[in-house]
Amino acid sequence: MKGRQFGRIKSDKELEALIRNKVIAERRKLKEKDLVTKSSIVEHYGLELDFCPLGVRDGMLVDNKKIVLNSLLRQEERLNFTFYHELTHYFINSDDELLSNIHECSGNIDETIEKLCNCGAAELLLPNEEILNAITEHGFTVTLLPSFCGEYSVSSIAAGIQMVRCALHNCYLVIANLVSIESDSIQMSFERQENVPQFQLSVTYSASSSNAKYRITRTTPIPQTHAIWKAYAEQTHVIEEKSYVPFRSGKKLPAKCDALYFRGQVIAILNVDNIIVLNPNQLRLL
Repeated sequence: MKGRQFGRIKSDKELEALIRNKVIAERRKLKEKDLVTKSSIVEHYGLELDFCPLGVRDGMLVDNKKIVLNSLLRQEERLNFTFYHELTHYFINSDDELLSNIHECSGNIDETIEKLCNCGAAELLLPNEEILNAITEHGFTVTLLPSFCGEYSVSSIAAGIQMVRCALHNCYLVIANLVSIESDSIQMSFERQENVPQFQLSVTYSASSSNAKYRITRTTPIPQTHAIWKAYAEQTHVIEEKSYVPFRSGKKLPAKCDALYFRGQVIAILNVDNIIVLNPNQLRLL
């Protein structure tokens, strides 16, 4: 029996490249067969599709046989992203070598798989080539994201992930939402504490360019002095100013913040390095 050849442990970026290559190949197969609806796609893979209330979960893959989407979701973009996220789970679970590579990596396996599924969903919904064309024409700016969402009916998560994946410079994507601070983290009391923040902006999704060295952890709080807070407070125009990449450890990596308020959340691109302008000769899969 032919065994798997074990080599060095794959880095996060190498795993993302493996996922991207896999979903690009699967997307080509679906396109060749003109399979574009959720029902036709699940039938192609021998899966079932169901809708039911899932509480706080958007979706789930059951026994690698059924994709279940939360019937309470109303945004088509969110449903689409969740569907392709779960489909990427199926691709991973059906590939023993890929799954083995993931389990050999360091760090939290579940968190790694979730990030890879986000990466796969983004590539399935919004091909890399389309992003590169737009960046070449309009520049690398956060203002592209709303147009991507509208034109391709994708979520800001998918559009943002794809955009930073195409970057030739060191940068990070942060999507932040206002969340309630747990009562035990401020002070247990029957009354609201005066002068104590009851809400905070927190990282709900993050991604980074291929040459970024670090990872921004989900639920990392955004300091109130950060430019992302300014974008949330003003909500009317793009914030562009010197700032930093916020890490849970408290480390601050200097960066230029390009942020806007969109669909009830703040989308920010944090450029650690100067933006490298693409030219037509660089329009390739990175």
